[in-house]
Amino acid sequence: TEVGPDVKQGSNVGGSGEKTAESPSVGPRGIYRGHKDTVEDVQFCPSSAQEFCSVGDDSCLILWDARVGTTPVVKVEKAHDGDVHCVDWNTHDINLILTGYMPFPSVL
Repeated sequence: TEVGPDVKQGSNVGGSGEKTAESPSVGPRGIYRGHKDTVEDVQFCPSSAQEFCSVGDDSCLILWDARVGTTPVVKVEKAHDGDVHCVDWNTHDINLILTGYMPFPSVL
């Protein structure tokens, strides 16, 4: 079935004639810039929907607070000596953040 420019997203083209509800649209709340390489993991603080942290292949751990903007609140430039793959908050003490990385392979 060919779709023309007058057809809205979510409409039933070529079907039984019944129109379906239009699909909801979701956009970004903000674009957070701070990593220089691929972001591997993002986790929200267990006590705040506005605070989160991210880690990536640039070896950085970044803490963000959406209430103050889209720039890092705290940036640890060299959290590890390699790509950082995972991050999480300690659910018993939100002052502790855990990260995991894969060390660079040794040259034999």
